[in-house]
Amino acid sequence: MESNDKKVETNVIEFVDSDWASCMDAMKSTSGYVLSLGSRSFSWCSKKQQIVVQSSVEAEYISAGLATQQAI
Repeated sequence: MESNDKKVETNVIEFVDSDWASCMDAMKSTSGYVLSLGSRSFSWCSKKQQIVVQSSVEAEYISAGLATQQAI
């Protein structure tokens, strides 16, 4: 017997970005992420980070951690 069931593979895609020290008053960075499944977004967030970081690399690392935590 043949099966006509189609197997559809979907992957969760994570887009992450940050804006280092964008808040001039508090010197805090802004984090943002979008989680997508197939062609649809199912989770997103943009907010000021809770801590002050010393470089754009640290700001990106924190953003990636927040997005990964949400994905899990």
